[in-house]
Amino acid sequence: MAHIGRNDPCPCGSGKKYKKCCYLLDGPTPTSPIDQDFVDELNIDSAEILEALQQRADELMAQQNSRGLEEFHGLSPHQMHDVLSSPLDNCAFQLMPQFTLQSEQVNALFLANALIDFIGDGVKATAKGNLPRAFCQELYQTYNSRFKPDKFTFKVNKEEDFLDLNVVRILMEMGKFIRKYKGRFVLTNKLKDLIKQSPNEQALNTILFEELFDNYCQQFNWAYSSYDEAYKFIQQSVGFSLYMLAKYGNVWRDQQWYSKQFIQAFPAILLEIGDDYLPAEVLVDNAYQNWVFRHFANFFGLIETKTIPSEGYSEDIQLKTTDLCKQLVALY
Repeated sequence: MAHIGRNDPCPCGSGKKYKKCCYLLDGPTPTSPIDQDFVDELNIDSAEILEALQQRADELMAQQNSRGLEEFHGLSPHQMHDVLSSPLDNCAFQLMPQFTLQSEQVNALFLANALIDFIGDGVKATAKGNLPRAFCQELYQTYNSRFKPDKFTFKVNKEEDFLDLNVVRILMEMGKFIRKYKGRFVLTNKLKDLIKQSPNEQALNTILFEELFDNYCQQFNWAYSSYDEAYKFIQQSVGFSLYMLAKYGNVWRDQQWYSKQFIQAFPAILLEIGDDYLPAEVLVDNAYQNWVFRHFANFFGLIETKTIPSEGYSEDIQLKTTDLCKQLVALY
């Protein structure tokens, strides 16, 4: 058989060069001497092909990650990653620096101001380092009659029994507004300077609100008083909850509608929850409504709620966003 050059037309009639066609079948065997020029050319071609394939794969992945998904309510995977990693500073919404609020309309701010007024020049802490019982009891009556945050009232014998006040006291310490000094609660120099420098009560309330809000979202442990660390993703996804409230909160909706959207967006959370008596969906639904609405959105004046009688003895709770939420959270 006459020698066929690698660049000659393939004798099979394909019209391709021999090296690109049957040479790959008829060429050197593992025990034959290898044509180094062929190997070098193959390596170059392979590298180019792999590079082109990788580039195309990257393009397709970027397109996929930039496409809004129905389960994310229009957010793309890229945007969702940003929302989860930076819940208060992301590409889906922004927290506006200017908003109007009154301490009487925001549970957390009302308690913060009451605490500031009570501490004044200093207040002796209890033996366990808590706020005095008499103060907690009196403030609880005022707070509960004004805001009615819970369906039932509770007997307050110590600070921990008044959970909302206990949380605000912790947040104020996180923000370095109050501290304990020689067994007494005192206002810090930071807060005293802030009070002196603020032109009016509105300016002071704005700064207090921003610090309390930021500390609650990003530092305070939402599992402090209920549930456990298995539900921590609810707090980690607070940016998504704010996005959903800004997107859909202008009309009354059942709280459960929001919790269902959360589970549909992040179904993997159900794999982390286990119980011998209740389905994971029920447990996550209850935790989400309690943490996001009762102890966060309502606590910071972002929503208003109403109770709708349902079948039997059950009740449905509906919510919509307040003017404060509409001013605070702006979608891009």
